[in-house]
Amino acid sequence: MLACSAARFKGSVYDMDVEQTYAQYLSHHFGGERETDASFRLQARYFEKNYLPHMPENKNARIVDLGTGLGHFLYFLREHGYTNILGVDVGKEVIEFCRKKNLPVVESEIIAYLENLKEPVDCFILNDVLEHQVKPTMWRMLEVIRAGLKEGGTFLVKVPNMGNPLLGNDGRYIDITHEVGFDQHSMKQTLLMAKFKDVKVMGTDIYVTENSLKNLLAKAAAAVLNKLWLTIFKLYGRTDTTIFSKNILAVAKR
Repeated sequence: MLACSAARFKGSVYDMDVEQTYAQYLSHHFGGERETDASFRLQARYFEKNYLPHMPENKNARIVDLGTGLGHFLYFLREHGYTNILGVDVGKEVIEFCRKKNLPVVESEIIAYLENLKEPVDCFILNDVLEHQVKPTMWRMLEVIRAGLKEGGTFLVKVPNMGNPLLGNDGRYIDITHEVGFDQHSMKQTLLMAKFKDVKVMGTDIYVTENSLKNLLAKAAAAVLNKLWLTIFKLYGRTDTTIFSKNILAVAKR
């Protein structure tokens, strides 16, 4: 059974390269609800709450969103007055979607784009991308991201949090293209090994919907659960695991 010839899988998912895998990512993975104007406004509030404090103060800073997807982060940047922005993605469908929304994007595989970068960048964004990479590709991606940053430039990277006792397993396997998972410790370890500096890892606040009462109740319930997880982890000797949010955001410098 294991001695099947490679020809058997020619043209199947086993034979797909990066471009083929993500060419129809919009159809295969993104739900239609993420394409609505309401979704873009909600995501913008999420980014404002979690990312804006770490973004460059200069509105003309060069910011590149790697693996831009539907362009939610580009929309957020544009809404907050940033003018020198660009999204990079290999998926043809998402590129077409972004262009219909007049968002500035280029179609390219991330590493190929970075290897041909002509000018250094003030800030790179990498949302929900790193977990899709096999480790050799991950290390190369981080290497060229660091090389493409200006000295003192900022790198923000978000991944699902494997340290969440309820959602960690779901976050790892919710997408067939996920290859690796991170918690707060392995995320910091990875960025330090990639020679980034001043690495900070934090949880993200998802309670940003317009219904403030619902937000307050949900946030209070989550706070109680987090205290419970913290106590349980300490009982098992894991005293340094403190972030139990759905996602983790890391901020690092070149």
